[in-house]
Amino acid sequence: MSAYRLAGLVLVVWSLAPSFAAAQPFGTFRWQVSPYCNVITVAITQNGTVYRLEGTDDQCGAPVAAALTGLAFVNPNGSVGMGFTIIAAPGGTPVAVDATVDLSGSGTWRDSAGNTGVLVLTPGAGTGGAPRPVGGGMGGAAVNPTQVQLRVTGSCPAGAAVSALNQDGSVTCQSTGAGDITAVTAGPGLKGGQSAGPVVLEADFAGTGTATTVARSDHTHGVYVSTRSTPTTWFGPGFVNLLTDDNGASGWYVDRASKVVTFSATCAMGGANLTGYIDIDILQNDVPVASTSGAEQFCTANGSDAVDGWTRGSVTAQLPAVSGLNGISVRARIIGAATFTSSAWLSSTSLVIQ
Repeated sequence: MSAYRLAGLVLVVWSLAPSFAAAQPFGTFRWQVSPYCNVITVAITQNGTVYRLEGTDDQCGAPVAAALTGLAFVNPNGSVGMGFTIIAAPGGTPVAVDATVDLSGSGTWRDSAGNTGVLVLTPGAGTGGAPRPVGGGMGGAAVNPTQVQLRVTGSCPAGAAVSALNQDGSVTCQSTGAGDITAVTAGPGLKGGQSAGPVVLEADFAGTGTATTVARSDHTHGVYVSTRSTPTTWFGPGFVNLLTDDNGASGWYVDRASKVVTFSATCAMGGANLTGYIDIDILQNDVPVASTSGAEQFCTANGSDAVDGWTRGSVTAQLPAVSGLNGISVRARIIGAATFTSSAWLSSTSLVIQ
C-alpha cells in the first residue's frame, strides 16, 4: 500500500465518529526496520480512535517469521505513533518497538534493546543488511547513564592496568611501571641469579656430604674441640693448661661465644694426704667462668701415695655472649694438699663446645 494510503490514516481519523463500534480494516503495510534487513508486514485495523496492528517480522527471510502485535494512533503533532511487540522465533524473545511515521509513510524507530534506525515504507523487497539483534531486556541506549553502568568494552595495552571504569564501558588506564629491580646477583654462600626472567638462587654447598638443607641461625653444633690421651702430670699449686691436645694445639677460638662448654677427664691424685683435690677452671678470654654443673672438687685424694683410684669427672659452663672471636681455655691446679709434694694426673681429656 502506498504512502498516500497511510497518509490518509492521519486525515481520516479526525473525520471518524466515536460511535464506530465495529473494527474496520484499513490496509496492510510493509516496512524495513533499517539499517537491518528485517521487513515487517502489518495489517492495520481501525478500532474506534485507535488502530490495531497485527502482522509478522520476516526475520530477514528466515524459515519462520516472528509474531507482531500493537497499536497505532495519531499524535497531537499530526504524526502517526506506533507501539508494537515482536516475539522472535524460535525462542520467544520479546522486544518492544516504538515508531513514529510522518505523511511520507516512513519515520524512525527504537526498541527496548537500545537499537534505533529508520522505518522505511517498503512495498517491495527490502534492501538488505544484517538481522536486527535479538536481545531481551534493556539495551544500553535505553538506560539512565546516571544509574546504570554499561558493559565494559575497553581494555588496556601491555604495561598498563585499569585504574577506573567509565559509565559508557570505556576504561581509564595507568602505567604499571617497570619496577626498580634490574638484576638479582648471588652473594657469598649463594649461587645463581640473573638480570632478566625467572631467577633462582641456591645455597652454594661446599665440602663433602649430601645434605641439601641450610641450618637455622639459632641451632647448635656439638663441637669436639680437643682430646688428649697422654696423661698430664704436675706437682704443686700452680695452674697448668689442660687444653693442649695430642697434635700440640693449646687453645681454641669460637665466634660470638654464648656457648656451652663441657670439659671431662679421667683423673687421680698421688701423695699421702686426705684433703687435696684438683680444681678445674674454664676460661673465656682468660677470665674464669662459673660452672653450671659438675663437682668443684674435680678429683680428690684417696690417702694413698700411689696414683690410683682413677675416676671420670666433668664440669660445664655457660659462656656469656661476647661479639667477635673468643678464646676458650681450661686450667687446673691442686688445692688443699697438706704438702705440695702431691701429684695430679689427668688423662683422656676432652672439650666439647655446643
